[in-house]
Amino acid sequence: GWWNSDAPEKSTEQSTEQSTATRAPGDKVPGDKAPAWVFDDRPITRITDHGVSLELDLGAALVDLGNTQLHELAVVARLSGQRLELEPFSLQGAAGGKYAGRFVLDGAGPQPTVDLQVDGQGVRLGLAAVADQDPATIPETELHVDLHGTGATAREMASGLNGALRLYAGPGLVPAAGLELLFNDFLTELFSLLNPFAEKSPYTRLECSVAAADIVNGLVTVSPLLLNSEEITIFSQGTIDLRTEKIDLSFNTRPRTGLGLSTSVLINPFIKVGGRLAEPAIELDPKSAVVSGSAAVATVGLSLLAKSLSDRFLSSKDPCGDARKEIEKRDE
Repeated sequence: GWWNSDAPEKSTEQSTEQSTATRAPGDKVPGDKAPAWVFDDRPITRITDHGVSLELDLGAALVDLGNTQLHELAVVARLSGQRLELEPFSLQGAAGGKYAGRFVLDGAGPQPTVDLQVDGQGVRLGLAAVADQDPATIPETELHVDLHGTGATAREMASGLNGALRLYAGPGLVPAAGLELLFNDFLTELFSLLNPFAEKSPYTRLECSVAAADIVNGLVTVSPLLLNSEEITIFSQGTIDLRTEKIDLSFNTRPRTGLGLSTSVLINPFIKVGGRLAEPAIELDPKSAVVSGSAAVATVGLSLLAKSLSDRFLSSKDPCGDARKEIEKRDE
């Protein structure tokens, strides 16, 4: 066939033995019901070289995803030997804007390599939109992705991943029902904990959002992640280690001024997310937790630099603008 793997299919016992051998220190053994790996030891799909070259120019005027629509989808697909290219590919949102990029899977070398690049702005993607939502209320997004990975298995590919992601979103409505469908139970619970105001309305009125992540040899450094809504500002930064799949993210929240609210309204203004990708957990740092009225407050071991960034963005009149300037300065 066109698609195969250099490695034979492993039995369940073999896969378990290999997974156990590569577990991070402190992880549970299979008998203790250890959580599954998100990036496991399954081989990356390779392309068999039949000496055939192929080029396809594909397009669709409209792709209906149910809760949102994509327009003018176009992609040029090339197959040559063991190299598959989707270059260029592009799409438009329901209300304009454009994303364009390239994807390459090259299996000619000792290990498969993957390259993904996406750039674009002005797209109201609406992945969390609900069916009756006005497209004009979906936040416009600007996206920049540049990822490169090499590895024979999914875990090797993730462990050697390098690149960066930048996401900027403008004002709009984010429906709670859409978030519940798009995200798993843990992320839905986390968002509800960070933003208790979200339970009072079917929509969160987003003013802006910024997300930046840099990846070096499988270590994802998130700095910052910022969400600024009508009622609350949420700041986060930390790391996700794709080699061990361990999470270390801290969140700090602050109500917007002028609402007549105090920080005591928030049950947990400081939150830490730990655990592993397959089994994340909401944590508080008991060593630095204090009690103020009915609110449990934890600094979750934030460094002085992280605390400085958090305080600056949460107290800013333009947190997203300040965050973008910080990111662009760093990228220079």
